[in-house]
Amino acid sequence: MAIAVLSFTVWLHHFFTMGQGANLNAVFGVATMAIGVPTGVKVYDWLLTMYRGQIRLTTGMLFSVAFLVTFVIGGLTGVILANPSVDFSVHNSLFLVAHFHNMLIPGLLFGMIAAVQFWFPKAFGFRLDERWGKATFWCWFGGFYLAFMPLYALGLMGAMRRSSQWFEPQYVPYLLTALAGAALILAGLACLFIQLWVSVKNRDRLAAPLGDPWDGRSLEWSVSSPPPEYNFATLPKIMHRDGFWEAKRVGRAYDEPGSYEDIEMPRNTATVPLIGLTAAGLGFGITWQIWWLTALCFAGIWGIVILRSFQRDTLRTIPASDVARIHRAWLARVRDARPVDRFAETQSDNEGLAEVPS
Repeated sequence: MAIAVLSFTVWLHHFFTMGQGANLNAVFGVATMAIGVPTGVKVYDWLLTMYRGQIRLTTGMLFSVAFLVTFVIGGLTGVILANPSVDFSVHNSLFLVAHFHNMLIPGLLFGMIAAVQFWFPKAFGFRLDERWGKATFWCWFGGFYLAFMPLYALGLMGAMRRSSQWFEPQYVPYLLTALAGAALILAGLACLFIQLWVSVKNRDRLAAPLGDPWDGRSLEWSVSSPPPEYNFATLPKIMHRDGFWEAKRVGRAYDEPGSYEDIEMPRNTATVPLIGLTAAGLGFGITWQIWWLTALCFAGIWGIVILRSFQRDTLRTIPASDVARIHRAWLARVRDARPVDRFAETQSDNEGLAEVPS
């Protein structure tokens, strides 16, 4: 909440060199420095989630740790740039390019890749190949530091951004290092696509249909992978903060419920994708001032909404008998499976049933 509130007070740090005056720059500079305090607390929160844990350096964890380290470095350079007098010196240099890439790539991309590695088996029923995942990580991690760390030095040496070429010979070693890093990042992107292709090809060996390949604590891991369209056969009763973990600990995670009920689900509809496509046309028309397209798409959006309002039969019912049949078949597979120790999660015998520590 503190970061959310303070974020409304820091936007001018992108425009310190606009000429609005020293006093206003000072206010936004102090606010920018202040937002580093709750951000630092957030970093310690992330670190404490790993404290005394049994850390497994899977691809997802490697990307998560790389995100933490790289995000902190980017944040520290951001605190430096929060000083308007420093920002005046390096604002249009490669130092700034290095800073915002230090924030964007780990803050968005590393975290996103870590999340994909972690939740992919829940969405699709099989894990991503770990060998190619680690190759992806080392290419991305090494490539990022080779590509962007030299830019800090170049910026301090006076290399300006948005320049097509430089003639200073002292820049060459740094630029060549950055070029090598860019090549590594490209290799990392290729490895990411190869990982997906290999995983799809070997999906039977990587299958984790029982739903809990990472010994999870939260409820999404308590159902099959991919989950049924209704998610839970019966409404879970949660008595602890980590309900699924506690149920596993006492041996009740895979108990069959006493009874099943019909489940109501919304019927499929094309309304949302049609509105999205029409809104894209509306935005295109506004941007390029194609007013007939703008008017047509605006009317189309409301036409779709009005047509949808006349549809009354929007729900369908999944019979309790179908829910029971699907759930019992999954529970039978759970009973027949062999639990896997958490340090053997990347092995082929991990079907998604975690061994609960004693």
